[in-house]
Amino acid sequence: MKNMQIVKKLIYTRGNLVKMEGWEKIFEKAHLNESSDLAREYFTKCGLNFLDVNLDNCKKLRQLINLECYKLLDDENYSMIKDLDVNLKIKKDKWGIYLTARGSYFSEREAISFYNPKTNDKTMTIGFCGWASGCNRIPFIKGFIKWCDWMKEKKNKMEKTKKLSKIELIKECQRLMLKNDYSVMSAKIIGDFMKRNLETNRDYYLKHKENFEKIRKDAFKSLPKKVKKKLKNE
Repeated sequence: MKNMQIVKKLIYTRGNLVKMEGWEKIFEKAHLNESSDLAREYFTKCGLNFLDVNLDNCKKLRQLINLECYKLLDDENYSMIKDLDVNLKIKKDKWGIYLTARGSYFSEREAISFYNPKTNDKTMTIGFCGWASGCNRIPFIKGFIKWCDWMKEKKNKMEKTKKLSKIELIKECQRLMLKNDYSVMSAKIIGDFMKRNLETNRDYYLKHKENFEKIRKDAFKSLPKKVKKKLKNE
């Protein structure tokens, strides 16, 4: 009862006030099959879709689910499958991305599956540990919901970057250039950057790596010796 009162309260996450009402409803039913539908709805409410999912952010999902598994495995009030966690390897093919789970008597069962709507005829977009029941479902649902919030925050930050003022945008581009050792950014790059509908410098760099490297080298040659030395040491 005490835990549920805590969930109902407003908490601070990285300085932002977050309401936990959505979490409460889903967490209460995390042990039931209907929690899968609630989790899918939450994914959509967070403004997420299949295109937002990739192998890198699925590693974060694996981490969050495993943390929930370890909490319950250490709690004697729950009859958990021993050694339950998500496998290190995450699979991907044209039909989707798949995280699998292992336990004391099995090595690979569904944890979370993301189905590509363009190549799949499945009616659902996300699959949740269909084999699991009771408390063994809880870590997958809780971890997924927390991951959705993490993904939403990450996506919002990317959107915010696209809305930066021209001066802020140039400063951000310069910071990224220096951080990735691209050295000094020429006026030509800044001008081109502004025309590209605020595409991130990193994405543009990967697409035009050869041109960037040539400009970087030319710019580096024109720098004072002290500046060159500083950049090399960073």
